[in-house]
Amino acid sequence: MRAVPLLLLLAVAACDGPVAPTPPVGSGGLFDGAAVAVEARAVDGSDWRWAAQGALRCRDGSATGFGIRPAEGSRRLLIVLDGGGSCSTPETCGRNRAAFSRADFEARLAGSFGRAGVFADRDDNPLAGWNAAFVPYCTGDLHLGNAPGRAVDSVGVQDFVGRANLEAVLEALAPAAREADAVVLAGFSAGGFGASVSYDLAARRLAPAPVHLLDDAGPFLPDTSAFSPRIEARLAALWNVGPSLPEGCAACAGGGVDLAAALPFVAARYPERSFGVVAFEEDLALRNFFGAVEPLCATRRGPLCQIPPEAYRDGLRSLRRSLETHPNAGTFYIGGSGHGSILTDELYGRIAGGEALDRWIARVVAGDPVPDRGEPAP
Repeated sequence: MRAVPLLLLLAVAACDGPVAPTPPVGSGGLFDGAAVAVEARAVDGSDWRWAAQGALRCRDGSATGFGIRPAEGSRRLLIVLDGGGSCSTPETCGRNRAAFSRADFEARLAGSFGRAGVFADRDDNPLAGWNAAFVPYCTGDLHLGNAPGRAVDSVGVQDFVGRANLEAVLEALAPAAREADAVVLAGFSAGGFGASVSYDLAARRLAPAPVHLLDDAGPFLPDTSAFSPRIEARLAALWNVGPSLPEGCAACAGGGVDLAAALPFVAARYPERSFGVVAFEEDLALRNFFGAVEPLCATRRGPLCQIPPEAYRDGLRSLRRSLETHPNAGTFYIGGSGHGSILTDELYGRIAGGEALDRWIARVVAGDPVPDRGEPAP
């Protein structure tokens, strides 16, 4: 695939080396005439560019940016929020990225990332040929934090600024996105959690473009036996997620923070948009995450740190029930204990309820009604 020159992106300043904006050349892409300040060079053979953004910070205080891939002639935009765990204890913070630089982005691109899954150039990819933006994850707060300078025991002071980063990226993308025929806000794992809660922000900031949601492996579960109110309250307080809740969502903050209430709320608020959640029926990574409130999980991993598979399946059923009155929102449940689909070409071999995942995603992308597929075992 030929690299398409990137144009400008309003007020994106350099913070990670010299920046050389490419002048408009009439490529016919969505970013034409917008102004994206990007690094002049890219990884060999890649269409991706690094947009250095002075407002973006990681939890260690270092500067970061985001990836941009223009598509010639396209009026559609895919925004993907990355995953990578969370930071709330010494053990979890130790497994969570605290910085993400241009060099880190190039290292990711040196593998299959950036040309697989929803980024793949293949006929069965409903997002092939779209302009794309990739938002790295280095804040440890599911892209939802509003707590700079917050101390974590035995870890030190952290900047949980995921919400401010997302707002800055959306502000930078808005001039192009507002001219788009369609936008898909997608997220993997931590990015899926962040995308579902932040959908209302994206829909408002990128209006009038229609924004659809694709949440991969990041489902907040209404069933409290699956997602304990104790861990939800602890994480919400540590990261100060209250300001990230959808505007006007009384259920999201009634009697404390209820993150699972966000998705049914936005599905009702935006009935003309489509919302899809992809999940494995026994996702081991998320069973560990949802079980992390157990006392021993501060120092070790293993069965004591996992909610049982049947509790997780019950949680998925509760999520499906919470969306059953919204034909524009659906779930796709895959058998097994895997974690994530949209950033790998394994997406194209996954089937639930007799439908291929790529065809089901095509429904979300098109803004069609989204049926439920797959049924968690009893």
